[in-house]
Amino acid sequence: MKIIETAKKNESWQLAMYCAAIAAGIGCRSWEIKNLQLQDISIADSKILVRREIAKNRQEREPRLMALAEWGLRELLYRARTLGATEPEHYLLPMNLRKSRHWSKKTKQKWDVTQPMITWVKSWRKLMTACRMPGFRFHDLRHTFRTQGAEAGVPLEDRDGGESRFPPQRIGRREPGLTTLPLRMYTEEEVAAILQVSLSQLRKWRMRQYAGRQQGPPFKKVGRLVRYPQRALQTYIDGD
Repeated sequence: MKIIETAKKNESWQLAMYCAAIAAGIGCRSWEIKNLQLQDISIADSKILVRREIAKNRQEREPRLMALAEWGLRELLYRARTLGATEPEHYLLPMNLRKSRHWSKKTKQKWDVTQPMITWVKSWRKLMTACRMPGFRFHDLRHTFRTQGAEAGVPLEDRDGGESRFPPQRIGRREPGLTTLPLRMYTEEEVAAILQVSLSQLRKWRMRQYAGRQQGPPFKKVGRLVRYPQRALQTYIDGD
């Protein structure tokens, strides 16, 4: 396939391609793939565990692996182990500290297997441009997976490993605090480092949001502090 041959030219493109194989072969969101730990992956049983805390609808599920997804996972497992991921709680996609303005100044260590990578969106866009497919979003792979499953007559619950857009706890009375707590709140400095923009630019975006113009990632005021919810930041990065 052209995308495979093109991705081989660049290590970051290759990483994005393996993640794309998982998304296309199992229907997971990018956020769920990034937060997979080694203990969540069972190649022998041909399935993965999407934990409740990383699932969009807070519903744990166990999607079955198609051959394409299994291939991508095997490649990423090999990569993770070469980077030092050995324990069950280590991440499949360790964070590259050298690419973070925040962490690169604090440590000489390159990889942190106890934190997941933030994004591969830039690599994906460059790969799609090189493949003459500009504008094809990573999230579109999930829609492709679901569409192909529907055309093949596979029930929705089997396609998504039991996921439903409206699980029981979201209908009528909700479990208190079920969807209100973000996984983490980022500081201005961390967000600026992740997005590779200056603090002044980040603050300009925030002022424009006060004026009703949506620009930059969503933020929350915590007393006098400004914080960025992790999920909202990830959605902004992915453009989804």
